[in-house]
Amino acid sequence: MAMAEELAPLARYRAKMGMWGGYLLAQWGVARCVGIGDCNAMQSEAVSIRSATSWSVPTHAALAALSALSPLVELGAGNGLWAALLRSRGADVLAFDTPRWSDLYRGPTKTSSAGGVTSAEGEPLMGERHECVEEGNPEEVSRHPDRTLVLMWPDYHGHGTYGLSCLQQYAGARLALVGEWRGRTFGAYTPGIPATGQSFSLEFQQAVEADFELEQIIRLPNWPFYLDTLMVWRRRDAK
Repeated sequence: MAMAEELAPLARYRAKMGMWGGYLLAQWGVARCVGIGDCNAMQSEAVSIRSATSWSVPTHAALAALSALSPLVELGAGNGLWAALLRSRGADVLAFDTPRWSDLYRGPTKTSSAGGVTSAEGEPLMGERHECVEEGNPEEVSRHPDRTLVLMWPDYHGHGTYGLSCLQQYAGARLALVGEWRGRTFGAYTPGIPATGQSFSLEFQQAVEADFELEQIIRLPNWPFYLDTLMVWRRRDAK
């Protein structure tokens, strides 16, 4: 994969943020307010872009840090954009996910007109996938204790057991986690967003903090209303 292809997700992010920012700034300059409808439309477009590509924007620094942790095994790999970019850098990466939603780990995700939560069981997870993504559940983790475990946004809106199921079967020394974490989210003061973030369940975060030490945090470009980073953790009893 050429360098230009590696930069494409970051370039798309910069272009969209520049366009949206300029548009809202122009509204504010004229009317001293911004249109709620426009903000909602921008947020909806951001969700579409994330679903079609990846939920976090890869950068050279993040990809270099992950490459240094190779060999890697990624569960819940989605479209496989990060895995494909890492492979293009020469990293040894295995990437797994299921092609369709399973309530077993990820739980129901839809809100009904009455305000209740309904199931998304059987629906496609994301858009077109890179060939590097193989079909596999969290059980796949136990087969690769020699690899760094990579998880990116495994628990939808911070709920579900996908991340914890992967962690409980992992006997390796290092974790590479991409997403939000408690203490660093908009949820601390924004209604409708979990205070623990939208990427990992509270139970997962507690389990990680109990057995692992945080080694490194790498900032990532953030779409509106998200504060995701790359976090590298080392098991406390690992040499």
